[in-house]
Amino acid sequence: MPTRLEEVENAMEVVQMELGEPDASGRRSPRMKKGLEHIVDVDTVVISMGTVPKSPHRLQHAPA
Repeated sequence: MPTRLEEVENAMEVVQMELGEPDASGRRSPRMKKGLEHIVDVDTVVISMGTVPKSPHRLQHAPA
């Protein structure tokens, strides 16, 4: 999981994740593994916002 972006150095800090203990519903949430951060060299970073894609029906009626 990315944790920090260094634009000047073209690098991104990432940390390894693991699944935690199950909660009351049985779902295991991700958590960071401490001490497993490292720097990755990057040329391009695409930032994505949101988690639900627009359906084709909604795209047809989107304002211009």
